[in-house]
Amino acid sequence: MKIRITENKIRVRLKEPEVVRLYEGMPIMETLEFGGQPDQQLKFRLETYDQPNLGITYQPGCVLIQIPGTFSQVLVTTDRVGYDGDVQTVHGASIYLLIEKDFECLDAPEEDNEGSYPNPKQAC
Repeated sequence: MKIRITENKIRVRLKEPEVVRLYEGMPIMETLEFGGQPDQQLKFRLETYDQPNLGITYQPGCVLIQIPGTFSQVLVTTDRVGYDGDVQTVHGASIYLLIEKDFECLDAPEEDNEGSYPNPKQAC
């Protein structure tokens, strides 16, 4: 899972095995470790849930992003690239979320592209 944060926008790119994991009901997690203790870590967790829209919540040390299970099914079974939308937090803020497939970089080493979707720009 690749995460990019700009202002109040979060972009999450998923490799193919991660999209399959979500479809199978397993969460995806990345941890940024400032230290070895749990209170010195920031986790980003992506999971499916039984709601019709994207969701995001923050608990101390964890950003939880939720996508409808139907979204993960469409990502696995079609050519759809992703989903996006503005999510209202319980505190009245608006956060823009973009969840999308991660395509191979054309100029990156092969190991960086492992598990990525084939880049559509590779074919004429």
